[in-house]
Amino acid sequence: MSQNGGGWEGEPRKGFAKKQRGASSSARACGLLHMSESQRRGHLPALNGPGEARHWSRRFLRPERDSLSRNPGNDPLSHARWIWYNERQMETRDREIQDILNSLPTQSLNAINRLRQMGRPGVPALAVALKYPDPTIRAGAARALARMNDPDGVPALAEAVADPDSSVRLAAILGLAEFPGAEAVQALAQALRARHALVRDCAARALACRSLSALRAALDDPDPVVRAAAAHGIGYYARDRRSASRLREMLDDEDGDVRIMAVRALAWISRRHPSVLPNLLIALEHPDENVRATGAYYAGRVGNRDACEALVRLLGDSSREVVLGAIRSLGSPDAEAHGTYRGVGDARAIPGLLAHLAGPDADLRVAAAGALGCVLHADPYGERPPEMLTRLVERLEDSDARVRSAAATALGESSDGRAVEPLVRALQDPVWSVRAAAASALGALGDARAIPALESATDDIDLAVARRAEAALHQLRVQLA
Repeated sequence: MSQNGGGWEGEPRKGFAKKQRGASSSARACGLLHMSESQRRGHLPALNGPGEARHWSRRFLRPERDSLSRNPGNDPLSHARWIWYNERQMETRDREIQDILNSLPTQSLNAINRLRQMGRPGVPALAVALKYPDPTIRAGAARALARMNDPDGVPALAEAVADPDSSVRLAAILGLAEFPGAEAVQALAQALRARHALVRDCAARALACRSLSALRAALDDPDPVVRAAAAHGIGYYARDRRSASRLREMLDDEDGDVRIMAVRALAWISRRHPSVLPNLLIALEHPDENVRATGAYYAGRVGNRDACEALVRLLGDSSREVVLGAIRSLGSPDAEAHGTYRGVGDARAIPGLLAHLAGPDADLRVAAAGALGCVLHADPYGERPPEMLTRLVERLEDSDARVRSAAATALGESSDGRAVEPLVRALQDPVWSVRAAAASALGALGDARAIPALESATDDIDLAVARRAEAALHQLRVQLA
């Protein structure tokens, strides 16, 4: 075998195939450069992704790109070729964008990602994709525009806020919330007019972080939907005490929903800024029953004892809902955590609560017994009427099991040894919830006389009662040790 051009006979010479491929590619590229648009389109390969597009450009356009991307200098022919090359590049990009749009129905996610990777040139195409009938494509386009943070995408996202599909609306409003600039703030302010509550809530939250002045201005909007959404953002998200005076004026708004939202906003602000509480207490004397009921409920959520006197006055209100809200605000068991309470918890409310403890309404009796338990827990050294213990013991014989259970719990918070015997008898109640409440109350009292009854209750037929009795025994032994 003889060596031929650096390789052995019968073997390809090194670099020969690569040179041949380069020559073929260059010849094909030159042929494409001189073809008409329609002829060249027939010779272009299908681009199935950004990687293949880059491969095609490297294979067919690199010789020209390497020479034409440099400064053409003063040579007129080189300058003309440089302009021609840039125009061809723009046409290639536009053709790729069109191919992506044509592939949207079948390759939606890949197409959207390719448009996003293009940057600003892909924004108009993504705006077109927001009009497609498929909600998956529209939502993907909205998310892509949001991630690009290009100001040119703000109008398209603002229009997508009214999309009939919830995923598209959410992607659009969350995208607007991330956009910088005054144009995005204006679009968020317009989103307060959206028909969908979630969109309005997201817009109010974004404005609370970015432009409080826009939210304050929306409080005077002629549309009641906008005023209510702005009040929600001012109160719940911003906790803006400077808007308290305007919210107090909104308590007399002509729209009922706006009045209710103003009450809630004042309550949220009062939790952070106690000086705003007097504005909330005005709602407790409002002629609208719904405003009074809402104010009574949220005054308890604030948990400020300065609201006690106003809430006690509401115990004589003509509306059952207002009275029920006032009782629960004065104190109520926390449904999410056993043994804890929420509300004002002031002993000044005990006489008013005792008046409802023996009333004809079972719901009011349950609420009053629960409020008494909260007051006795939160204010153990407050003044107690002498008849309070007798009234609570009487409720252990109530016809409603809920009242009996709440009364047993309240007796456990009384720290009065006279409650031991009635609670021991309550361990024989036919309803398991009353027996369980009595067992926990005996453990809270810490009296050794309850140990034999609790030991018997550990064998209760109901597992919950047995567990409560075991826990009460353990609590007693720790206290007496």
